[in-house]
Amino acid sequence: MNTKTLLLTSLWLALPIVSRAQQEELPRHEISFDLGWGTLNGDYLEIGCFDNEKKKATTPLEQYRVLKYDLGKVKQTPSFDLQYHYHFRLWNSQFALGATLALQGESQKRKDRDYVNRPGGIDSRSGTYLNMLFSFRYYPLYRPKVKIYTGVSVGHSHYWDQDIDDASIRSHSCSVYHVTLFGISLGKKLFCFGEFGFGHLGVLRAGAGVRF
Repeated sequence: MNTKTLLLTSLWLALPIVSRAQQEELPRHEISFDLGWGTLNGDYLEIGCFDNEKKKATTPLEQYRVLKYDLGKVKQTPSFDLQYHYHFRLWNSQFALGATLALQGESQKRKDRDYVNRPGGIDSRSGTYLNMLFSFRYYPLYRPKVKIYTGVSVGHSHYWDQDIDDASIRSHSCSVYHVTLFGISLGKKLFCFGEFGFGHLGVLRAGAGVRF
């Protein structure tokens, strides 16, 4: 075996080692912050919202009390999300496991139809959602500066609700979920990303983060 053949053979044998070393150099830990729009929080819990009083009104007196009000639209803030993910390789594919802490607020007003005939008559309520989800991601494309992924998250939500003229605070908890149909991340260590999906973190999500 001449020197040239020996050199080529050595390079060929070293390629898997070099490739593996380059893969291991990619950051494994990821922390990010994002905003989500179009969550299912209010539709899913169905508590606190004035609209739900209509569903619970069965007696004539309860129906009268409900029908005497004009209900305003439920207004929600974006979902403010803090995320952590750990990246790993398995079966020649790239995955990530993580956790998300999400906070979202909402409010709604209602007006007594007799408001023009007496003082007062407008009240409102406000609520806060705190969601904790664990997530799993799969990356069909995993490059140092470009990543495409899908994923699913499941977890727990706790909700606090209070009327403006009521000192008591009501609370409720339930299971929640989120499905990421398509996500893209741009950047190596400092990155930005966008997602499209459905669930309790929003139909559209956008944010930025850091890997290390």
